[in-house]
Amino acid sequence: MERPRRKESAYGSIPSVAKLLAEHITDRHPAEAFLVGIFHDVGKLVFFELLPDEYTEIVCREKHEKRLETESSLFGITHESIGSQCGHQWGLPEYINQAIGNHHRSSEAANSTGIAALANLANDLARMWQVGYEGEDVPTEPNDYSIRELSLTSDQLTDVQERVHEAFEEVKSFCGG
Repeated sequence: MERPRRKESAYGSIPSVAKLLAEHITDRHPAEAFLVGIFHDVGKLVFFELLPDEYTEIVCREKHEKRLETESSLFGITHESIGSQCGHQWGLPEYINQAIGNHHRSSEAANSTGIAALANLANDLARMWQVGYEGEDVPTEPNDYSIRELSLTSDQLTDVQERVHEAFEEVKSFCGG
């Protein structure tokens, strides 16, 4: 089975959204948010490297919301957990590792000081706004918990939406895309 393709590179879209969101959050540095956006799905890369056929089947078959459950039942671990373990090995701060390890379940990341909520929201918004994605289980609404946790207004979200495609293009050009 062929590995699923993104419209361009979805891996630059979430860091772009996260960085722009962080500009509206007092206690978040945009570079820190960009870093979490880059690393949040590193566990998927590990699955694709070690179990390419099996993981490609999961990504093609399962809806976005069901993938954690499927990863856990088939492999005994999720891409979030693998990503967090990688972060520990690389010496990332614990709150960053918690954000990576809970970016789909930000309400469970009690000690992440909101960065997991930011990663969760950036993930939802990049998919909703089709930034680097095309037709992949697009959510109709972002996670309300994350918006409340980050104290973001609708005007701030609109500002991010208006600027994100240009920011994503900058990331792609920097990376040679």
